[in-house]
Amino acid sequence: MKRFMGLCAVASLAACVAPASVGDVSQSIINGSTDTGDPAVVMVLAQMPNSMQASLCTGEIVSPHVVLTAAHCVDPSLVGTGAIFKVYTGTMPSPSTSMAVTETHFDPSFDSNHPENGNDVGVLILTTPSTIAPVPYNRTAMPQSMVGNPVRIVGYGITSGSDTNGTSAGTKREAPTTLAHLDDLFVGLQDGSHGICEGDSGGPAFMMFSGSERIVGVTSFGFQNCPLTPPSGTPAGFEAGNDTRIDTYADFIDQYVMMFDPPAKGPGDACTSDADCTPRTCEQTSVGKVCAQSCDPAAMPATCPANTTCMNVDGGNLCISPASLNHGGSGGTGGGGGGGCSMSATNAPTGAAALFAVILVLAFRRRAFHP
Repeated sequence: MKRFMGLCAVASLAACVAPASVGDVSQSIINGSTDTGDPAVVMVLAQMPNSMQASLCTGEIVSPHVVLTAAHCVDPSLVGTGAIFKVYTGTMPSPSTSMAVTETHFDPSFDSNHPENGNDVGVLILTTPSTIAPVPYNRTAMPQSMVGNPVRIVGYGITSGSDTNGTSAGTKREAPTTLAHLDDLFVGLQDGSHGICEGDSGGPAFMMFSGSERIVGVTSFGFQNCPLTPPSGTPAGFEAGNDTRIDTYADFIDQYVMMFDPPAKGPGDACTSDADCTPRTCEQTSVGKVCAQSCDPAAMPATCPANTTCMNVDGGNLCISPASLNHGGSGGTGGGGGGGCSMSATNAPTGAAALFAVILVLAFRRRAFHP
């Protein structure tokens, strides 16, 4: 059987021990570069109380309270029942950048023994809302014509499958790759030169939509030793990197964003930026900038919320609020009757910047899935 590897790393903690020496941080994810941007991409650490081990993953802030990641990064059967989660920001995180997590959730259909069946999506809820600008996630169906387009991946994982001690993990890195496969569950990533590895689980795959990046996938699984192309005998449809397709699971994510960070604007309302609409996006249309929600005019019952109408706009169907049309399509003064707009959770380099410098030594162990 082909062995699918969940890209979640396990760290060993040791108090008052100097950090392991660091490998070449100029190499990233696999063959990428150190990422000094992407502030909303964060490191996720889960540690059992009184334990010397913790699991390391990647996540991304998609609303002030909600961090998107993979299900296997928060599933108690994998990280341990009662694990304490923390989120860390920065290129080379330190204890001073930590954010507390009050709860976690994951798709109940996720099966850790069969990640190839999908549903590998989860969220962490921050105790205190982050002030970092969230990154939008894709809620629009992706056509097959996008296969072959460029993708950008980000993660805190190791840079080589041979790094069994995890000395290269804990630094945020990015790399370009290509959308090589697209199906209902996964976006398959592969260009033969760059890839994902352990610790990158939950990390984002970004693609461009209307001039800005959106998360189209979160890292789910790859193969033992993180090859840049699938090993011989890999089933058709799987690539070197396999990310959970986010538009398929947008409803799962939406429920937590709506619960903890309800948007200032509803679907079809006029807007000025994505911050008005989260988890939706603010898109420029011929009727102005609106919080975009697609719809099916033939569906029964109607797929649009109350007080909106499913309209054909620029060749597609969107829920539109009549109030937003009353603003003449300017998109600059808000929707509904209110007007206005408002914005509403290793390794490290050598020296003092080392992640958990005096308490954390990473000795990664593989967590393999066996379908």
